[in-house]
Amino acid sequence: MNKEELIRRIENNDDFTTEKYWDGFWERRKNKGGRTGLGVGGEDPDAASYALAQTHAFLWSGRTGNPKDPDCRLNLTIQEDNNGYFLTDEISGLDLSSDTLVNGYRWERPAVLEGVILPLIREYGKAEYRAMQEAFVRTAYTVGGLTVFPRRSENNDKESINCVRGKDYCLADRIDLTMEWIRRYYFGEKTDLSERTKGVLESNAGFFALFGEGRGGFKAFVDFFFLNDLVSADYASVPVFFGDNGFTRGGFPQTPREWLTWRDMATAFVKARNARILRALKEGTIDRRKTENFCCQQKQL
Repeated sequence: MNKEELIRRIENNDDFTTEKYWDGFWERRKNKGGRTGLGVGGEDPDAASYALAQTHAFLWSGRTGNPKDPDCRLNLTIQEDNNGYFLTDEISGLDLSSDTLVNGYRWERPAVLEGVILPLIREYGKAEYRAMQEAFVRTAYTVGGLTVFPRRSENNDKESINCVRGKDYCLADRIDLTMEWIRRYYFGEKTDLSERTKGVLESNAGFFALFGEGRGGFKAFVDFFFLNDLVSADYASVPVFFGDNGFTRGGFPQTPREWLTWRDMATAFVKARNARILRALKEGTIDRRKTENFCCQQKQL
């Protein structure tokens, strides 16, 4: 994946799903004995798409913007095993895997299914609901809806960040709440979330240290991954899409209106991030990361 190809992909709003992903999407069951009609892809682009792995390797190789170590960088190469494609940083030895930043909550989790999804289907009708979800999935699998996090190694008994943020009731696989979780880690703010998630961020300290420590490290992390539209202009806070950022209630949408708010906010974020990445490609930010003495700086749009 070279720069010109990636620019075309973003400008054309191309996603990384394939015909195999969509074939039988609404008839497939997620689990044995589970429901049909909720929408289950035939393969996971995060693991199955070589084009996506190429994109990650191209975008996220370069200097991290670590304010105390300007030479700190990632050099990602593509690997493959029985689970699909992943990336290895040739410098630190860290393995990273792709993760989608937003999702449509097409789940059998009882509270979400009964309180959100089925009411949405009744309100909009099956055809329109499915069209909304399909559009959301395609947006989620564009470049702006994807990132990398450390991959769980075979000899590590801790779950990965990807897995924990999807399972934890308060994080609820939401990128806004995930960013608040990461912000608190960098800022050294104590929260019971760390205990409940078994210290998964702390166990991946080597990855976060690539960007630095404290507020400067958080800023570099945000700038490097073009996540600026999730944080305040001074990088001091993370405005959430709905609910609160204190992890005092579950993060899942609890009503159809909350789901619609989530969809609209998440879609706007992904599109804004696509625009940031496109601008960085055209203005040479990505190229300069790969050269000497460059510290990543991102303007606010």
